[in-house]
Amino acid sequence: MMEKYKNLITYNLKTLLLYEFIYLLFTSLLIVPASVFLYDFIKHNEIYSLSLFLIISLLFSLSIILLVFNKINLITIIDKSKHHKKISPKEIINISLTKLSKILTNYKAFILYLFFIPGLYFSFSLYLIINLYIYTNVDIKLLIGIVGLYLVLTGHLFKYIYSLYYFLIDEKNFKNSKISSTNLVNNNYIIDLKNILAIQIIGLLVLLLIVFIYRITVYYAISNIVIKNLVNCLVWLSIVLILTVYIIISNTIISGMFYHHKNKNKEKCSQIRSYKNYQIKLIPKTVVFVSIIYSVLFSSNYIYQSITTFSEDSINTEVTAHRGANKVYPENTMLAFKEAKKEKASWIEIDVRQTKDKKIVVFHDNNLSRITGVDKEVIDMTYAELKKLDYGSFFDKKYSNTKIPLLKDVVKFAKENDIKLNIELKITYKEIDFEKQVVDIVEKYDFIDSCVIEATTYKQIRKIKRLNPDIKTAYLTSSISNEDMIYLDDIDVISMDFLNVNSYLIDKIHKAGKEIYVWTLNDEKKMDEMIALNVDNIITDNIELANELIEKWKEKINDF
Repeated sequence: MMEKYKNLITYNLKTLLLYEFIYLLFTSLLIVPASVFLYDFIKHNEIYSLSLFLIISLLFSLSIILLVFNKINLITIIDKSKHHKKISPKEIINISLTKLSKILTNYKAFILYLFFIPGLYFSFSLYLIINLYIYTNVDIKLLIGIVGLYLVLTGHLFKYIYSLYYFLIDEKNFKNSKISSTNLVNNNYIIDLKNILAIQIIGLLVLLLIVFIYRITVYYAISNIVIKNLVNCLVWLSIVLILTVYIIISNTIISGMFYHHKNKNKEKCSQIRSYKNYQIKLIPKTVVFVSIIYSVLFSSNYIYQSITTFSEDSINTEVTAHRGANKVYPENTMLAFKEAKKEKASWIEIDVRQTKDKKIVVFHDNNLSRITGVDKEVIDMTYAELKKLDYGSFFDKKYSNTKIPLLKDVVKFAKENDIKLNIELKITYKEIDFEKQVVDIVEKYDFIDSCVIEATTYKQIRKIKRLNPDIKTAYLTSSISNEDMIYLDDIDVISMDFLNVNSYLIDKIHKAGKEIYVWTLNDEKKMDEMIALNVDNIITDNIELANELIEKWKEKINDF
């Protein structure tokens, strides 16, 4: 049987590869950028009108038509290979446009095909659903319910999986196509289910490969905009090639199942009919033309925005003392915070944790051993027990009397000394009302406008915003694996490892109306680069160097 699958691919292999690669490249350069630009436009302008609804509908309709068109093309090429016939690009177009017209005039066939799209690429669909839950406020129970319902319906409609093949190749009407498909599946249900499962496993491997390629690209992000765009193009071409191979394999498996079962049932294997000229019954050429033009316009606008370098006529970068002036005094202590003020830091970054008796203390590690030598977790000790420990000797024995500070005391100090706080939430998932306690302290001392609350999970950020929408929040991450995070309303700041920050990302974040903080940046050359790109905040252990470089840049701009 595998040999038959192989023959379905190899006879028109060049045509299959070339067609699918060009198709995916074409649609990705039109539909994807157009969709992203439209999404950005709505997020930035919050404009909802009839014309916008029509544009979205047109884009959606064009996307669906292209998906259907692609499926018809693949069935056509594979069917020609089945009958050992070569097919030219012109013949593919003639057949596919004619068949597309027939499907679009039969809405039942069209709807059934659309229903099978997520099922045939379920790995990709599930990945999108998971991201939808992570990056939006969609209820998890609702999503599980929708996925469960879809799987139940898929199981019920699985018997119609060959309907389109009968409809396109044997040219049966839709009712008879469903009957024929049901008969074919009933005798081969287990085999077909195994093959579809194989497609899903292959799809999962492909998805993991694509995510790996993307994350490697993000990890080794390049600041130079020209090189960055060149690398992105190469990565995109690689992803398109991987998807090309996967789509060809998955569609060949389904086609092979169809032909194999027909032969086993001694059904006649018809050939897909050729047409000298395509016959469009439903889609006027003007609609197709307008759709392509509008997509090109959207794409051109998006591409132009993507390659435009970020420039400012002023330097707005501020300096944050990482855990206070931790090079001079023990980290996260009042001594370090007072020194940070002396060194003219605009901000102090602190880490907060909850104690066993629900006090909020300033401490970085989950375990106390590195700082105090006591092998216990902060969450398992009361504040009275924590006060007895030594938080300074790890740095220098002369600071042996240094004690752990409470968040409320640090907030009072910052307010009195006109310095801002970047408050990072540290969690073990044992905390109770942690976010509420932090917000209560900030509100009690009227410190809302002088702080940002930072977290590594979007759920924590949502909690903060629901408690007080006026508090500025920061999403703390080493890299942005999904750039949709930039556009989430609950997030005001993206706080990232400087190694993964580049001009493209800074530009995107600023255009979204958000700020970007970089951490923990101590290298002079990289610090100078980040200031030139006008990041909003540098979190550093070297306060003096950061201030010095910022002043130099301001002088350069003033001289210019």
